[in-house]
Amino acid sequence: MSRNHAIGVLFVLIGVTLLSVIMLSDLLVPGRVLSIGWTQLLASVPAIVTIGVGGLLIKGDRRRPGAAIRSFVLLVFGGTAGLCALALAGLALEKGRDFPYDATTGLDKAYRNVVKVAGLSNTGVCRCAPDRKVRIVLPGGFETQVSIYDKGGASPRPGLVVAHVNVWMGSDLSTYRLLASRLARTGLIVLTIDFPGFGKADDPFGRGPSSVADAYDSVAILNTAIEYLIANTHVDRSNIVAFGHSGGVDWAMRVAVSNPDVSRVAVMVAPPPASFRGATEGTAKYDAERGAYFGRRFEEQYQFVYGRSVPQWNSWNLTPHDVRYEDDIWMSYVRSGHKPLLVILGERDQPSGHASVLADFGAVSAPKDLMVLRRSDHYLNTAQSLGLVFYDADVASQVTEELTAWINQGS
Repeated sequence: MSRNHAIGVLFVLIGVTLLSVIMLSDLLVPGRVLSIGWTQLLASVPAIVTIGVGGLLIKGDRRRPGAAIRSFVLLVFGGTAGLCALALAGLALEKGRDFPYDATTGLDKAYRNVVKVAGLSNTGVCRCAPDRKVRIVLPGGFETQVSIYDKGGASPRPGLVVAHVNVWMGSDLSTYRLLASRLARTGLIVLTIDFPGFGKADDPFGRGPSSVADAYDSVAILNTAIEYLIANTHVDRSNIVAFGHSGGVDWAMRVAVSNPDVSRVAVMVAPPPASFRGATEGTAKYDAERGAYFGRRFEEQYQFVYGRSVPQWNSWNLTPHDVRYEDDIWMSYVRSGHKPLLVILGERDQPSGHASVLADFGAVSAPKDLMVLRRSDHYLNTAQSLGLVFYDADVASQVTEELTAWINQGS
């Protein structure tokens, strides 16, 4: 078999494989059925070209005049088409996992949120995988996934438990994979956990109406995670930090107030938007539109994660995130005597709302610290695609160095 013949066979195999991935990608997504749209049809063109070029190379005859030049042109053309097909196959695979409100998953998000902001030379790529994943039992009999990032070293070591944002992938969000991996390399032990309704956690409605309050009691869930961290790692029990991001902020702050094993709390806040679909913040219209938005988002996410509709007996009033905690937790930090609080704010995270965050921070009593991350968005300028995390190296270095220094103040 000649070299061109072998390359032609390889092109055909690659083209057929990528074409299959592109056209059948919907079948790889839980809760989805096979559907062929215009995006997939257009994405299939480079794969078909690769197959065609492979066929021409197999059929080609080097003895004919100009055959070497034609072979070279075909190799370049087929290779380029193959690379395009590979990229489009990746996009097709992630199309089904692209939840409507997800701003981090996909090669397109990696370019728009990371490369375009940080520049190619300052963009990092990592696998950022936990050192181990385990299933644990939560209050009410629910189970969920816990990820441990622990690189070893002198014992005991500071620990950090993450309360994640309201995104469907929960603790597998690129933000936490990056942050936990880098903090673990500095000597910390980091635990991330999926709340019911997110990621790899049990269905919050799977045990009936009477258990819904347990599924949404995120304080009890974080306490369970902290107990697991203490019992199963070499964590320094006197230096455990609760870390809350966006939708997880209140829960981390509540745990820090009530759990004696938590020594500090760090929160990465989301500034409120100046308006919500044209309504002024604080008005009845704003509250109604905001409630409708999150109700719709909740139902779509549930369908997306579990592949079925929300039970008919459910209502938005039955499953509020503050189901057992009605008070404003920030008031506990306005009063003196609270545990050290670090507020983290992204420079690019809804700049119109920064004044509101700074006003809240100003009302908080000491001990408190403020970290403003240069050019960071709501997700630390991260995105994920095909199992890899793309990140802004400057933002990653700043948050790792400053957060580690703040945590080690408690050692």
